[in-house]
Amino acid sequence: MPEEIRSKPVFIGFGESEDPMPDRPQLTGYRIFAGPCKDCGCAGRKLLPDGSALAIFCDNCRASQSTTLSLTDWPEITYVYWCNSSKFASDLVELSDADKLSIEKAIASLGDAYEVPHWAVMVVAGRCSCSEQCVNFVCPYLVRSS
Repeated sequence: MPEEIRSKPVFIGFGESEDPMPDRPQLTGYRIFAGPCKDCGCAGRKLLPDGSALAIFCDNCRASQSTTLSLTDWPEITYVYWCNSSKFASDLVELSDADKLSIEKAIASLGDAYEVPHWAVMVVAGRCSCSEQCVNFVCPYLVRSS
């Protein structure tokens, strides 16, 4: 569908959140983003099929939140997602015991200020924008191009 004919995208936020990637272009009919889980505070919540609808599921406690979206909307959805389960090839490198201890000490020195890193990624029609780099093969958004 030519861009001039496409109607303006619909932006939907679930929870207290703003789009973490406002500078990235919107290419689908819906742009969805969500705040942290109300039950456990985890930032990572996946938009996934739940029967014939789409629901948001917490990565940590699996709490779900229904949406007004249908599974048939999936091809037209961009979901901006705080990913906390990404894995890259460098994550698979075996560190020496000394390196592991050094990293653990550095993290411990940060105390409560340390937060496990997570990144905003775009999931367009079920495919994560980092699919070519990520090696977390159990992620439902990881779709390799042929």
